[in-house]
Amino acid sequence: NALKLVVMSATIDPAQFCEYFGGCPAVDCPGKIYDIEEFYRPCHSEDGKCIMNVKHAVDVLFGEILAKFGDCSNFEGGDVLVFLSGSAQITDCVEQITSRAIKQNMPFVVAYP
Repeated sequence: NALKLVVMSATIDPAQFCEYFGGCPAVDCPGKIYDIEEFYRPCHSEDGKCIMNVKHAVDVLFGEILAKFGDCSNFEGGDVLVFLSGSAQITDCVEQITSRAIKQNMPFVVAYP
């Protein structure tokens, strides 16, 4: 009855993980490397206590990332990753992106949980 565990992570330290589990074997399957552009946009508020929220993430997506291309004829293919803390936020974000894409006539913008 051996414990079998599969862990997939882009940021894990495999040596530390293996050491913790008594020198267990590890299989390294490196992924593909793509050029990326990183957008970090912290939420700001007047009282300094702003909590990152879904509306802020969607506003950054449409107002900064997608807006830089201008009209739809200038859009480049690619993906955008939005990191959120829980399933409720993820569901809300997908719904807000889908709704806004429809309102702004952007059928090429598709959100997946």
